[in-house]
Amino acid sequence: SGWAHRELVFANRLLQAYTDNTSLGFVRWDSSLRIVEWSARSAAIFGYAFEEVVGKTMRELDLVYPADQSAVDAVGDALRNGSTEASVHENRNLARDGRVLRCRWFNSCIAIDGSFQIVSLIDDVTALHNARAAEVESEERFRSLFDYSPDAMLALSLDGVITRVNAAAARLHGHDAAHLVGRQALELTAAAHVEATRLAFASAANGDASSMEAVAIRAD
Repeated sequence: SGWAHRELVFANRLLQAYTDNTSLGFVRWDSSLRIVEWSARSAAIFGYAFEEVVGKTMRELDLVYPADQSAVDAVGDALRNGSTEASVHENRNLARDGRVLRCRWFNSCIAIDGSFQIVSLIDDVTALHNARAAEVESEERFRSLFDYSPDAMLALSLDGVITRVNAAAARLHGHDAAHLVGRQALELTAAAHVEATRLAFASAANGDASSMEAVAIRAD
């Protein structure tokens, strides 16, 4: 009917508007996992124009990082054999220029006239993944420098509670590190220097670095 045709045209235009403007790549595959639709965003992510990918599989295009191929195949098999209707997974892909990408895939299987097609949305999370990896590396570097420094080092919360102790600080104070964590740092300071130490901590908490000398009390 005319109404059904108008609804179909509207749905197609709505889909086109979405795929043209979203930051996610859009791919539609036939039941053999060959590409039948490939959005401009997909082309931007992977570096291939639609004319270069239409009718081809991911394997034929070498879109998947080799070590992740078996996991990607398992997702495709599950969608094709009907054991899952939708999936979300993250894997490494290869761009046309050889760059390794980290992509998150949102896949849905859609039944059509006794057959089916698969629709995928692709989120390129490479930058986010790299930022997280750099953050982890920075944290590990700090942990290594802190833990193995020959200088005694304590990390405190803003209210002066000891949150981390390295081996040199534990030796200096004559306590096991586990015994120091959770205590107020001022408990380790001689009474005559508590107020000056407290003011130095308050200054540091406000972002002002300072140096001072104080007498510390050992376990003995």
